[in-house]
Amino acid sequence: MTGHHPPLNRRGFLRAAGGAALLVPFASACADTRTTQSGGGGTLRYALSAEPKGLDPASTGESNSGIVIHNVYDRLLELTGDGKDVSAGLAERWEVTPDGIGHTFHLRQGVKFSDGTVLDAAAVVASLRRTMEVGQGASDLLVDHVKPGNIVAKDAGTVVITLDAPFSPFLRTLALDAVGSVVNPAVVAANKTQADPTAAKYLARNMAGSGAFQFVRWTPNQVIELKASDSHWRGRPKLAGVLFNSPVEPSTAALQIERGDLDVVGNLPVNLIERLAQRDDVTVLATPLLDITYWIFQTEQAPFDDVRVRQAICYAIDHEAIMANVVKESGIPLRGPIPGSLIDGYNDNKDVVVYKRDVAKAKELLAQAGHANGLKIDSTYVPGYGTLKQIAEVMQANLKEVGIECAIGELPLSTIIDKVGKGELPFFSWKSTLNYASPDALLYGKLHGKASQSVEGNLAHYRNDKVDTLLDRARGSADKQAQDADWLAASAQISQDAPWLPLYQDVDRRAVRKNISNYKESALSRPDLFTVGKD
Repeated sequence: MTGHHPPLNRRGFLRAAGGAALLVPFASACADTRTTQSGGGGTLRYALSAEPKGLDPASTGESNSGIVIHNVYDRLLELTGDGKDVSAGLAERWEVTPDGIGHTFHLRQGVKFSDGTVLDAAAVVASLRRTMEVGQGASDLLVDHVKPGNIVAKDAGTVVITLDAPFSPFLRTLALDAVGSVVNPAVVAANKTQADPTAAKYLARNMAGSGAFQFVRWTPNQVIELKASDSHWRGRPKLAGVLFNSPVEPSTAALQIERGDLDVVGNLPVNLIERLAQRDDVTVLATPLLDITYWIFQTEQAPFDDVRVRQAICYAIDHEAIMANVVKESGIPLRGPIPGSLIDGYNDNKDVVVYKRDVAKAKELLAQAGHANGLKIDSTYVPGYGTLKQIAEVMQANLKEVGIECAIGELPLSTIIDKVGKGELPFFSWKSTLNYASPDALLYGKLHGKASQSVEGNLAHYRNDKVDTLLDRARGSADKQAQDADWLAASAQISQDAPWLPLYQDVDRRAVRKNISNYKESALSRPDLFTVGKD
């Protein structure tokens, strides 16, 4: 869990960062794929699913923070709607050297931060170096691949980045909110202290971007207010502003959108979404997300350090009943650790273990692991994220039938984030969002032995040298067919090792009032609100 990425989401609870593009030399002059608009009127009232952890792009990858960050900051590049490619952002065009190491970005002219400061190459360089200095969030996607001194301003309009070695996901990395969002260095300089040289404390509660919307205020546990920028390089947004409301109990949120007190609400239980879908003044948008929902085993803690126990739990769960009776249209069954659409032929591959309910098999594995007389475990979930509570209750009943007594409990997202980062929860629900449509985004970032054991990384504390070798090779490869073969082999091994109990790929079912126009939910859970209107 963006965050949206836990239950969170990294982009779900936490939106995970990573992914791989083909490593080929090219020169790009891609046009910005986001439509230019002018005018402005109406305030969008958007219900967040959890209180943001902070508003500094360099220190948070959590999805609710990311929705705000995405619309206040600009990036060198932007991800396309499907997450599979990049398009122009602050950089109008760019070139990559044939060896995949040198990257040159040509900035559009006349861009200014919200305070009127010019956004030039020096500002981009300072912001990227600041992300590395802060050293949190997804900063490892820079730190591990480039030295700060190799991010330079050739002139006021040109940024040159020289990697240490080829890194195929790099362009997508720069398009991530938690990596590439450009922060005004003048604001950093004005608010830094000797104890806080990056002004992280100030920027956790304030914002200094060049995006289509400007930050107005954040009243914690109430609202984050944005106003339209009159001078954004794309023009003025259609909306006059946005109010990101702090989360309320799901039934209350449903009542508020019915009354017109909210305009956009997601993460509601299936019964409430289905109720809203019957209304003439509400549209329910269904968007498959690059988010997955699963339970994580802390593989270094007993009894989950025994693969047989993990497999037994996976076999004990009635996956089909959970999908049919609880998740329904809000998810697509997850086969192994990644969404099947990411690799051609993945769903037909026999090497990937697909766990289906098998009580006898589960009992046999438990007996082999020395638990023939039963086992007691704890499981934790985050409240308020759709169907997680109901899933936990089904799992509890399923496990009881194979001799496992599972105590389930809920904790607030902020508490879960703190505890899982310290390895204090042994078996817990999680949501992760791929930042782009590549297996690397999940497999390397969350299951490689060298991945951090923070909330952005390998929370299962899983390591398999064979898997690491496959993922390393895929990450540096320029051959898509070979990459896919390595990712498929890694997925198969991971499915056997079961560091996760996979459940489903999320389908976002978001209630939007019909007087809201042009709202499109991103597959990456980062809606661009620039084109949205309100009648």
